[in-house]
Amino acid sequence: MIAQVAAVLIAEFAREIGQVQEILDFPPPSEDFIYRFAVGYDCSGELAQALFVETKKFLVMCAADNEGRGFAPSVGIALMLKHFTRWPEGFRTFCSLLGLPDFFIGTTPNNVIPRLDYAATRQSFEELFGQRDQQCWTSPVSSDVCVAKSPLEEQTD
Repeated sequence: MIAQVAAVLIAEFAREIGQVQEILDFPPPSEDFIYRFAVGYDCSGELAQALFVETKKFLVMCAADNEGRGFAPSVGIALMLKHFTRWPEGFRTFCSLLGLPDFFIGTTPNNVIPRLDYAATRQSFEELFGQRDQQCWTSPVSSDVCVAKSPLEEQTD
């Protein structure tokens, strides 16, 4: 039930911003972004590229989650999200495409904001974007949740 409600809200959000394809086509913030991830996390360039694509989709879901329910990322998506934020200019530009020029997307410990379980996240993802890339969604992160938050809010780790 929660996943269905989340999917409806996300679909409305996607229609509202009207530029989902532009968001999904957003390029890596630097020429060596994918290479650095692949080397840093000992994976192929193909997997790094796939993770970047799935992470952008995941961030659309997070941005649409204005009620703070949160979504559970996979380990790979959480690592790519962390990598993406190391390029603040590109990350800010991406967030502005989501209609969040004053906000950043970050992680918050589970005990602060409850999150949808991993299965519900994957179901919502598939309802919104269709099939997910299985190699990018292998295992959940147990301690993080993705929410939109103001850059002025203190980070709690």
